[in-house]
Amino acid sequence: LLAQGTSDAPLTRIAFGSCATQLNACPIWNEVNEYKPDLLLLLGDNIYADVVDGRLVPSTPERIREAYELLRKDSGFAQV
Repeated sequence: LLAQGTSDAPLTRIAFGSCATQLNACPIWNEVNEYKPDLLLLLGDNIYADVVDGRLVPSTPERIREAYELLRKDSGFAQV
C-alpha cells in the first residue's frame, strides 16, 4: 500500500480503531489526528445504529445512514 497522494511512498503510520459511538463526544479522534496516520482502519463497530436511549432496537438502513451522518459531523472525525 502506498501513502495517499504519492506514487512510491509506503504506508508507515497505520491507526486501528473500533467501538466509536456517534452519540457521544469521542476525544480519541484528537489523538488519532496528532498521530497523523497514513491510513485509519475502523474494525468492529464504527457506529451504533441499533441502540436508542440505551436500549437495543432493530437496525434499519435509515438508522445506519443517520448514525454515519452524525459521525461525519463530528469535527474530530472529519479531520481524520
